[in-house]
Amino acid sequence: MYWVLIGIIVLLAVLLVAVILLQNPKGGLASGVAASQLMGVKRTTDLLERLTWGFAIAIMVLTVGTAFVAPTPGQGDDAVNIRRSRTAPVQTAPAPVQQPAPAPQPADSGK
Repeated sequence: MYWVLIGIIVLLAVLLVAVILLQNPKGGLASGVAASQLMGVKRTTDLLERLTWGFAIAIMVLTVGTAFVAPTPGQGDDAVNIRRSRTAPVQTAPAPVQQPAPAPQPADSGK
């Protein structure tokens, strides 16, 4: 599920870039009211602006949603965990060796 959301986010980001590049700049020769109404540009810019906002909001919502479905280190893909354990083995300190206590010596009674 996590990777599906990541794929959708990437697709939406590419579409957002395309929609932004299709938009006309706010200034310039064709920015007059008469030119916009004559060629029907107003309707196109409304659609592109709505698509821009829609894609941006969808990307933000899906990005927050990935935090809830992201795999945690204790669960998820076992192949990833196995690969990590092979590439970076955990270094542990050797346990200290305990020396056996010396046996008590019998006391001489001096007889």
